[in-house]
Amino acid sequence: MGWLQVAAIIVLQCMCMSTLGQLVIAGVGDIEAGRFFVELYAKSSIPDLSIYTLVTENNFELPSMTLSAGQYVVASNKIASEIKTFFNASLITVLTSTDVDCGGGDDPVFLKVRGDIVDCFGVSGIPSFYHHGWANRVPGVEAPKTIYDAADWVVMQDVLKDCWITEITPGNDNCAVSYAVQEFQ
Repeated sequence: MGWLQVAAIIVLQCMCMSTLGQLVIAGVGDIEAGRFFVELYAKSSIPDLSIYTLVTENNFELPSMTLSAGQYVVASNKIASEIKTFFNASLITVLTSTDVDCGGGDDPVFLKVRGDIVDCFGVSGIPSFYHHGWANRVPGVEAPKTIYDAADWVVMQDVLKDCWITEITPGNDNCAVSYAVQEFQ
């Protein structure tokens, strides 16, 4: 193998490795009646989001799109307009799929690149208990992490009940303890 081939392999490996730490799970939420979301944060520019798979109860292969450094995106099993209304954030990017699902706020969430875990919330087989609530990653902690550290998360249970957009006082701001959207950096 010549030096040019070795250099090309090194460049390709560096390009692949540089994508691993770019996207972070910023938070997860189980609103009520099967409404689930995962907030993701781009630590740096991501030229193609489709290298990532979000794993909840199912696998959701993220779409081919570009994210700028500092941009947030929410993956949800509900339609985008409902999520935007709930968060009162018309500019938030929402990716929707029935594959973004959680069995009641007690399941882990994994972010993978080509089958390898690059970030996680929770541990398989151990309930994370954010039922009708949310979990936010503490701003400023080292992330992403391939091993779950409970100290990196604020977890609130039963605080998003009765505040979905069909309720009398709808929206995140009217929940018992609202979810801090776009807070992690």
